[in-house]
Amino acid sequence: MGVGNAKRVMEVVVLGAYISTFGLAAVSGLAIDLAGIAPILACAAAFLLIGALCTRFDMPRVREGTTCVAYGFLLTPPIALATYLAIRLDLPLQDQNLAALDAALGFDWHYVIGVVDGHPALAIILNVAYGTFALQLLLWPLLLAIAGHTKRAHVMVASFAVICFLSSLISVWTPAVGTYSYYGFDGSLLKSLNPLYGYDFLDQFNAVREDANFVWSVEASKGILTFPSVHAAVAFLCAWAAWSLTPVRYPVIALNVAMACSAVTNANHYAVDVVAGCAVAMVSIAFIVWASRLNSAPIAAESVPLPGGATSVDGSQALYPQGVAEG
Repeated sequence: MGVGNAKRVMEVVVLGAYISTFGLAAVSGLAIDLAGIAPILACAAAFLLIGALCTRFDMPRVREGTTCVAYGFLLTPPIALATYLAIRLDLPLQDQNLAALDAALGFDWHYVIGVVDGHPALAIILNVAYGTFALQLLLWPLLLAIAGHTKRAHVMVASFAVICFLSSLISVWTPAVGTYSYYGFDGSLLKSLNPLYGYDFLDQFNAVREDANFVWSVEASKGILTFPSVHAAVAFLCAWAAWSLTPVRYPVIALNVAMACSAVTNANHYAVDVVAGCAVAMVSIAFIVWASRLNSAPIAAESVPLPGGATSVDGSQALYPQGVAEG
């Protein structure tokens, strides 16, 4: 899987994201406030400029890392919009079915919340882990590229987009208000856990479903998907992405196990949401890896001259600058 192919897939995903989501919004009649998108585009442009400067100063790895960060910013508006388009269809709520699946798994949500809230240290770990979502999405592609794992950095960004769009598609048929609301849980009773995200999304969730004059804006957007859990999917993605960074491999896995679990304790998710989120992540990563391998058949073995009189049998050193191609 070449660096060039993985990067092209990432670029195609970003372009397709804008065409599909904003096109669907226009067709469905969902009004959009474009003002809030400008700062995000400005951030993306800033990172692309940094990348251009890195090219000038012969820093190809940093260039690829900042490009990944820029594309991550670019994906924010269409991803957020996709979730609202899914919930706007206003199909019947599926909380009863999701709760039944939890019961079939033998998962007792109230018991788990009580245990975690009764152990302040554990609750703090989950509170912190939940909040690393955006930071990890920006950090790991940048560090992967700087460490020479540029292909994996590109695949991570593209996989994140696929995770979100696939989750949105599934959520068309599985809208839900989540555990806090469905169980009538009083978050004010919690002593250690932060219940904010168990309720904070409800105003936007209800508005996009019920208000014919609803206007979507990226600034007001909140995580309104329940099944599958995007938090859990991103936790799986980050653990997969950072596997190549040996010094931090196991701490990152531990962090993301906590982040996946925090979707249940700190947000509005059923246990089955987490399981589904991990499955979505696996499918999304596999799809992007497969797509990145298309049209990348090995070059027929031949001797290719390299600087200093050395030769290469596949021409790989001639295709990618030193320091960019992942070993």
